[in-house]
Amino acid sequence: MAGEKDEKTEQATGKKLQEARSEGKVAQSKELSSAATLLGTTFFFLLYGPYLMKTMGLFLREIFTMTHYPINSASLERIMVFATVVSAKLLAPFFIMVLILGVGINLYQVGFMITPKALKLKFEQLNPVTGWGKFFSKKSLAELLKSLFKIFAISYLAYYVVRGKLGMMSTMADMDVIDIITIFSHILFEIMWKIGLMVTLMAIADYIYQKWQFAQDMKMAKHEVKEERKQMEGDPKVKGRIRQIQRDMARQRMMDDVPKSDVVVTNPTHYAVALSYSLGDDKAPIVVAKGQRLVALRIREIARENGVLVHEAPPIARSLFKTVDIGDEIPENLYKAVAEILALVDKFKSPS
Repeated sequence: MAGEKDEKTEQATGKKLQEARSEGKVAQSKELSSAATLLGTTFFFLLYGPYLMKTMGLFLREIFTMTHYPINSASLERIMVFATVVSAKLLAPFFIMVLILGVGINLYQVGFMITPKALKLKFEQLNPVTGWGKFFSKKSLAELLKSLFKIFAISYLAYYVVRGKLGMMSTMADMDVIDIITIFSHILFEIMWKIGLMVTLMAIADYIYQKWQFAQDMKMAKHEVKEERKQMEGDPKVKGRIRQIQRDMARQRMMDDVPKSDVVVTNPTHYAVALSYSLGDDKAPIVVAKGQRLVALRIREIARENGVLVHEAPPIARSLFKTVDIGDEIPENLYKAVAEILALVDKFKSPS
């Protein structure tokens, strides 16, 4: 029974997912960023290659020209500045591309996220026993098998491409250096884009798996969902107790107003409605207290103890109880009937 109780069968709530996100726990595939960078780099150099080769040729030509300069601090400084500027021009587009791909893929996977909790030092992570446990866990084994499979697949694909080019490579002995470099460049590009495509497909599959695994890890037991709902909405027993206290306080305030009323209209036993009217201050009589059964009985008792007239008028008492809330004025259709009752108050209060 305890196992069934702790079985995690419920989907994670929004609150748990938000807490996990604040700790840096999200569904994310590291392979996706690497694959996108590899594939992007391959096609980037396909488009960027001609400009790169041309610039490198000019760079080398300028360097060889500079060797005729006398070796001194001024010439060395010129060479260093020139080399730095050219290197920056060559490498800046590549680094910008890698940065855009890396940031873009991560934003796609998890969105913009700042997690200070994830940066805090956790001493339990330094525990060697815990570390060894994680090293031999099912997740670590799965990652190891995945890496081995990827290495095997990449190696086989590279071998397959090269094997298909052996015939062409056997004729390179009669070619000049430029043709050999061109052929090797085409072979290398074919290997790179095919590996990049394969790794990207594997990374997409890994991303889907990571999302599924994260959803499984975040699942909650039924009692956890109930406990979280209690924390968010409040314990029903506590809420009920609070409502009861509020009703009791409201009833007590109502009872405190009964001695200030002018008349209590009764059913005579089922309903009791206390009315108050101040000539010149109130537009119409106001209901200051009302109740039925035991509450009605208590209203009548307080009224008699404080010298307030208790008048039996069943139809008016029922109508007032059902249609007028405490603190509201009576409706116009009851003005005449209530006025007659209030007239009795003057007679009740006048000395005989």
